[in-house]
Amino acid sequence: MRRTLLQIGSLIVLQLAGVCIAADSVAPNFTKDIAPILSKYCAGCHNSDDREGKLSFETFAELQKGGERGVAIVPLRSDASLLIRVLTREMEPAMPPEDNPRPTDAEISLLRAWIDAGAKGPEGAEVVYPVPLTPRITPGPQVREYITSLASAPDGKRLALGRF
Repeated sequence: MRRTLLQIGSLIVLQLAGVCIAADSVAPNFTKDIAPILSKYCAGCHNSDDREGKLSFETFAELQKGGERGVAIVPLRSDASLLIRVLTREMEPAMPPEDNPRPTDAEISLLRAWIDAGAKGPEGAEVVYPVPLTPRITPGPQVREYITSLASAPDGKRLALGRF
């Protein structure tokens, strides 16, 4: 009898744990959870009419385009997303500006969860974000060894350079 009650109790606990795990794994919904945060803290300056940094948060399509510093969201990588980095003051310019209200830690966590879950759009469909902007660095002329010593003649007519 006691063993049976223990087994039933264990099954109930496992079922409840499964429900909690399933609830935690549900990604935040863009329309219900994310858009209100972006509208409240970001869209005042980053909108279609006043594209600060050439970035708009008014619609999901505009969010995907990014701005002059590249994409704001890197799906599955909240740690690399410009949006999270400026909200947490990890990167300059910190957003929102000092005189404006900031998102709470819970709201930033919700944004992180949405990005880490793939940053899906309003209908939950996966979308293709543009590639982040990276500078193109062209190779320079052939690299020469450093000059490690320099000496000039007392009359100033000769110069000696030394390298390893």
